[in-house]
Amino acid sequence: MVSCNLLIISHAGIKQINRAVYRHLSNTFQQLNVVIPQSLILSSGKRIEAEPALSDDPRLIPLELIGRNPRTYYYPKMAEILNQIRPEVILLENDPVSRLGFSVSSWCNNNQALLVCQSYENFSRGPLSSFRQRGLLGLLKNIPIHLLNFYMARHVDAMLVINNDGELIFRNYGYRQVIRMPLGYDPSVFYMNESKRADYRTKLLVKNDEVLIAYFGRLVEQKGVHLLIEALSTMMGLRWRLLLDHAHDSSDGYVQRIQNLIAQYKLTERVTYFEADHFEIANYMRAADVMVAPSLTTPNFKEQYGRAVQEAMACGCVCLAADSGHLPDLLGNRMLIFEENNVAQIVGKLTDLALSAAKRNAFSKELSERARRYLTTQEQARVMLGILQYQ
Repeated sequence: MVSCNLLIISHAGIKQINRAVYRHLSNTFQQLNVVIPQSLILSSGKRIEAEPALSDDPRLIPLELIGRNPRTYYYPKMAEILNQIRPEVILLENDPVSRLGFSVSSWCNNNQALLVCQSYENFSRGPLSSFRQRGLLGLLKNIPIHLLNFYMARHVDAMLVINNDGELIFRNYGYRQVIRMPLGYDPSVFYMNESKRADYRTKLLVKNDEVLIAYFGRLVEQKGVHLLIEALSTMMGLRWRLLLDHAHDSSDGYVQRIQNLIAQYKLTERVTYFEADHFEIANYMRAADVMVAPSLTTPNFKEQYGRAVQEAMACGCVCLAADSGHLPDLLGNRMLIFEENNVAQIVGKLTDLALSAAKRNAFSKELSERARRYLTTQEQARVMLGILQYQ
């Protein structure tokens, strides 16, 4: 056991499913506390409440979180908690150029504590990149972030990032240690199980000769679900059904657009909607044959990671993904990648998989093995420990 007093500040920890890595870390650190929000407003405007602690969770400290933007939100009682616990190392699961980053780094500087930040960043905020991505307004918005990164690089002891772009971005700013890690999935929840697969395919009324195609995740425009609907509308001669997440964090306008497209292309009888929490969704991933992630890069969005993709991989579901952001690196096989916004390529790859059970089985084994080897919370904890226990 490491005697170091570690404090983690995590908005993701509001969900039980996201605390698995903390449970691994608690086996190493004698003193581990995790600050989480009492509630959090999602991008759709939906408010969620902190889920209760599990029996093996480390000590959770739910605090009121003010604001919705990760760069500007803050915990009014954070200083009070820091002064009570007096951690020697703080892991801030937030970008260093943020209100939380500045306030926590100031406390660390005054109290000889070490600060490790974790960022999902994958957009360069440099002047030229900002102008290319978003024009003059993007340049004006990003210049302060760009300049402040040079300042924060001297006040952060290590950076944890989750994609290649982030690793390059923070190294270029001069951060002392920049380490890439997976945003791990919990293998006790997401794994292959033929019995559960069969049960849920029966529950979903999937016929033996049907290929179950799925989309898991938020129903928002940048996720490109409309492209999947368009692709499927040209594949009516094949035996398939579409499994669609109906209750996840979504945009009402985009949900309506998707429903209109389904009606327009006369796909209603082939679409099955489901609702599941972060644990039961694994059974729907096991039931599915192919998941499609048709994400689109925009001036404001590029896939930072792809948690639903790696979870589906672990459950034995074959994944097809657009070449947006981190998705190609996550899958590790270019045969499963299509050019974003290219409906014809989606149709071609889906048709190929729909017509060959042998190919689906081969890719299923390949992806599940890749997930188990490189993408679990154990692997994430191993990388984090390499930084946290030696600070």
